[in-house]
Amino acid sequence: MLRLLADHPALTPAVAGAHARAGSDVGTVHPQLGAAAGTLVDIAAALEAEVDVCFSCLPHGELPPLLEGAAARVIVDLADDHRGDSAWAYGLPELNRAALAGAARVANPGCYPTATLLCTAPFAAAGVISSPVIVDALSGTSGAGRAAAGHLMLAEATANATAYGTVEHRHVPEMERGLQRFGGLAATVSFTPHLVPMARGVLVTVRAPLTADLDDDGARAILRDAYASEPFVEVLDSWPATKPLTGTNRAHVSARVDARSGFVVASAALDNLGKGAAGQAIQNANALLGIEETAGLSALGVWP
Repeated sequence: MLRLLADHPALTPAVAGAHARAGSDVGTVHPQLGAAAGTLVDIAAALEAEVDVCFSCLPHGELPPLLEGAAARVIVDLADDHRGDSAWAYGLPELNRAALAGAARVANPGCYPTATLLCTAPFAAAGVISSPVIVDALSGTSGAGRAAAGHLMLAEATANATAYGTVEHRHVPEMERGLQRFGGLAATVSFTPHLVPMARGVLVTVRAPLTADLDDDGARAILRDAYASEPFVEVLDSWPATKPLTGTNRAHVSARVDARSGFVVASAALDNLGKGAAGQAIQNANALLGIEETAGLSALGVWP
């Protein structure tokens, strides 16, 4: 968040809050930001700051009891506490931009639902798929945050891949709500996320039964029609990959038709810390503050 805001033409970081690292120099905790980035303060002091926007990256469950102490006119919450709350605008601009105008509370989508909905909702809206929707996903270790955990240690994560949360992941309801809301499809989602040995990035591959005749060109045409005017979503002829999107607010999507099984196969890649979190939060803030939506988010990926 702070890295992206450093190049924003209209938003300037005023205060950054922390738990255990409160009192530390930002540049010590995040050396890429430099020595002049300021000092981290405790969470209460950050929430009391008179600012235009508060971006909350607090863990699940921590922001709701603190909201009364928040002085910011606009709050963008990156946790999942408010994604199903009708009082909060769901912040996936490509599918829900109209709801952002004038909003004061925005629930930033999760990285998995963002990737899943971007490559699947257009097919639901076109009426060419049915339930169940099967989602296989890969995520880098930064998707689990910074907490010390054995499965995130270098010795365990390197050269290893494993599934987790296979039948009880809390993002499944968010995906199902999104398919209903943005595609009119009441679908059951079967979701299997995998932890893979990379620092950042999300790749999802979605399979859904087809209800209409469709070929590869037609499948990609549905995606191109959906995102023709979108600055951050690009439709590829090839399959998406995570590395080209590192450090960006961009997403790549594509699709094929598996004629033998009667499924459409769609895929999306994004940076879980960019379009999956901080980048999308800034995109949302831009939209609801009346700033150019792309402001501060023009960075291209790092390759190789």
